[in-house]
Amino acid sequence: MFGMVAVRDFVDRNRNFVFYRTRDNCQTLSETDPYLELTGPTRTVVVTKNDDAMVEVYLKLKGNTENEDRYLIHYADHISLFSRGSYISDASEDNFYPFLCHSKHGMLHIRVGEIRSSVEATIFVRVVDGLWPDGFHGHFAARTSSDERQDVVLLDFGAAKVSVDGDGYINLSRQVVSVELEGSLEVRFMAWKDDKALKECQDDNEVVNGEVRLKPEKAGRSYASLRLGSCVMEVLVAWSQVLPEPHPDVPDSFEDYPCPA
Repeated sequence: MFGMVAVRDFVDRNRNFVFYRTRDNCQTLSETDPYLELTGPTRTVVVTKNDDAMVEVYLKLKGNTENEDRYLIHYADHISLFSRGSYISDASEDNFYPFLCHSKHGMLHIRVGEIRSSVEATIFVRVVDGLWPDGFHGHFAARTSSDERQDVVLLDFGAAKVSVDGDGYINLSRQVVSVELEGSLEVRFMAWKDDKALKECQDDNEVVNGEVRLKPEKAGRSYASLRLGSCVMEVLVAWSQVLPEPHPDVPDSFEDYPCPA
């Protein structure tokens, strides 16, 4: 599977990618693992009573050759949490709204969550001492107090060496999370030696967890530390407010954007 899933809102008419993969970097899906590996959004998606957002989906199935590639979903539509249309149903018990993207050859199920009075958290994790242990699988995630059952996956990797840039920052696949200003943000990791240990989760020596909890701010930065053995990691969260109004050159609606058939 390759292609893109993106959102446009009134704050910025450019595409805010939630999923993006080229043909050479496609993702393999299966019945047991049908979920797209999200890498966004790269900023908070803003929806108000007067301004919807637009979701665009262009997904293709990779064939043996480019000529054998075929479209699975080619879709675009408005999305609103304030006016219920045929494309969105009422919220589930966990306050997420199911949004279905229908196309001739397939359907994509998106769950949309609403976080009011929120700020934007951009998360960085930097190795400041030691190295990530060889052979350990890793999982970094964020969680907010508005939904403590739902993880936002920042990075999920196997036993290969964790990707770190020249300044020590771990190359997270996703960094931006919306957090209620009166709530909290939890950044956590899980590390394990093999998949069997993860499934059993019985031996504390086999599965290691670490977490920090931060209080949201309207601006500025927050710091905390995580440790895995001799590997010490610094968590940096940059806070910013969500823009309440669009820029003058951004249209107030998406009426001029055509929706593909």
